[in-house]
Amino acid sequence: SGLPENEKHRIQITDALGHICMDRIIRGEGNVLTVGVANLSVGVYTYQIYDNKKTLSSGKFVKK
Repeated sequence: SGLPENEKHRIQITDALGHICMDRIIRGEGNVLTVGVANLSVGVYTYQIYDNKKTLSSGKFVKK
């Protein structure tokens, strides 16, 4: 289903120790979400995407 088009959402990325590495506002663009992670160190991260009321999506990724 993806994020609703043109609505503002918030993405938060945390590292394995729970430190917030990124917290920014994004706009929904269907099923594709691109976030630059070049400034993150190698490791495992979790992400959560929120709207004003609840978590819309969450998961993990590995930066190599």
